[in-house]
Amino acid sequence: MPDQECDREISCLVTTSNYYYITHKASENIHHVQHHYHQYIKYHSKNTQDLSWDFGELCTIKFQACKFRINDVKSGKEEWEVVLTNLDRKNYPLKN
Repeated sequence: MPDQECDREISCLVTTSNYYYITHKASENIHHVQHHYHQYIKYHSKNTQDLSWDFGELCTIKFQACKFRINDVKSGKEEWEVVLTNLDRKNYPLKN
């Protein structure tokens, strides 16, 4: 993000498929999320349903990235804060 205040809408593809990610990462803005049930076997019984990732193999994620200057009360320095949110940019603009 630039070293200035900004408000951007960002979208990207997210996949749980390693094959899709490997074959499309050069041509698409795509991110791979490794979500394998076998990582949780020691914490869940065989009858536990895993609902932490309830999408298909491919989905589009949309979010708003806001960067604004804040004042650090303790040091008196101005610092930058970056916030990612799924709130609607039109209803919740950066400048109010």
